[in-house]
Parts: sequence; structure tokens; C-alpha cells
Amino acid sequence: MLIPIALMLAAVWGLSGIETKMAALATNQKAYMMLGRIGLTLPSLVAAGLGLIVLFSARGSLDVSWAGVGVLIGGLMVFTIAALHEVLRLNSFSSQVQPGTILQYADLYSLSGATGALFVGLFGLKVGLKGVESG
Repeated sequence: MLIPIALMLAAVWGLSGIETKMAALATNQKAYMMLGRIGLTLPSLVAAGLGLIVLFSARGSLDVSWAGVGVLIGGLMVFTIAALHEVLRLNSFSSQVQPGTILQYADLYSLSGATGALFVGLFGLKVGLKGVESG
């Protein structure tokens, strides 16, 4: 149960800030924006991919339900970290924009990666419940 959580959190923390390194590889403005946006979604999507790898590698094991629970917890933690990061980023400049317009500045790319991790966590929940039923 702890392995998927540790893997997913290590991916998020290890790849945080990679958007600046990826954007530095660009040769023009469009590539700079594209690579920066890919870098924003990459930590959460890598964490989601690692969660799927753990689920598929535990298939047929007696502990598949615990692996599913671990991926669920890891996915929820990745989603929470990304959402909290975005809330703190928006809060840092909320006093400088007009009231009611702060959601226009939300970064949809990092939130879409976090949503992918959330859906993998929900898939882990399904695996965890099916493992309990068949066991």
C-alpha cells in the first residue's frame, strides 16, 4: 500500500519545476509556451502513470486490493498537492486583480494533469473494491 503512494509523491516532488527546464529548450515563442505547458502537466501525469503501472503489476496478486487503495490515496494526494499549489499561486496575486476575476488566471494545464491523477486514483478505488469482492 505504501509503494504506490511513495512512487506517486516522489514523481510529483521530483518533477516539480521542470517546466522552466523544458521551456529553456525552445527555439521560438510558440515552442516556449508549448514546452512550458507540457512541463506543468508532466509531474501529475507521471505520477498517474506510475500508479497505473503499480495497479497492472499487482494484477493477479493477493494484495491487489491494497495496491488499489494505495493508488487511490496517492492519486488523491497528488490532486490535493496540485490544487493547493494552484490556490496558493492564485492567492499570491488575488489582491492585484478585480474582484470576481481570479478564476480567469487559473492554470488549466496543471489542473488537468492533477485531474488525470485523480481519475487514476478512482480507478485504484475500483480495483481495490473488486479485489475485496473476489477475495
